[in-house]
Amino acid sequence: MSSSESILMNNNVEIPQLAFGTYDITNEEIVNVIESGPSIGYRHIDCAWLYGNEKGIGKGLSNQFKKGKIKRSDLFLTSKLWCSFHKFERVRQQCLITINDLQCQYLDLFLIHWPFAFVDQVCFHCFFPFSSFCLGSREKNAEFQSNVDDKLDFLVTWKAMEMLVDEGLVKSIGLSNFSEEQIERIIQICKYKPVVNQVEIHPYCPQIQLEIFCKKHQILLEAYAPLGAKTRQWKKENDPEILEDKTIKLIADKYNVHPA
Repeated sequence: MSSSESILMNNNVEIPQLAFGTYDITNEEIVNVIESGPSIGYRHIDCAWLYGNEKGIGKGLSNQFKKGKIKRSDLFLTSKLWCSFHKFERVRQQCLITINDLQCQYLDLFLIHWPFAFVDQVCFHCFFPFSSFCLGSREKNAEFQSNVDDKLDFLVTWKAMEMLVDEGLVKSIGLSNFSEEQIERIIQICKYKPVVNQVEIHPYCPQIQLEIFCKKHQILLEAYAPLGAKTRQWKKENDPEILEDKTIKLIADKYNVHPA
């Protein structure tokens, strides 16, 4: 499959089917990495404020633009609104910061990263309150949970996201890590329906019921960690590695391809 093959979203905008993920790459490393991505065919680059490397991505893209190898219109850039910025007035502000960091004039797709809000910006290393992902201590993690803002409804955030589309800052808006019930709440009040829901999907986490729901509502289900995310911190010690799975390796051998 060519990395530039596209799928039509529910707003009649095409999204490249295969994206270049930028999670867990340092701001320094990403400059060179991002210059190589488009050169081997990637046109969809998946970013997020949380990853801490959007300035490096912007520098790498700027270098490519200056060389004349690609144009902004050749690329599909996705970023994500972090939980600290769910307040209505913060959404546009954070979108502009991301656009400036990426040096990209506009975003092709902007996602709400998680369906809950934080009271304020929190420690970068302790951003995930509901699992053992936190890179800090258990005490920090417990303290961090108090920063979840139960009173801030993501429906308010979605209305602010819709205004970004009206203003032309963002071409499409969507979700990440949302459940069926949470998506249904947005569908009930939205002006613009979410075009995608990006969630963890791989053979050990197939998300079948969520896929059925999203298809019913013409929302694309987008996979992150499709190879099982070997380095994810919340992976249990004894969890099997997908690329070492016997059945997958047998299929790969049959077709003379890598298990990935």
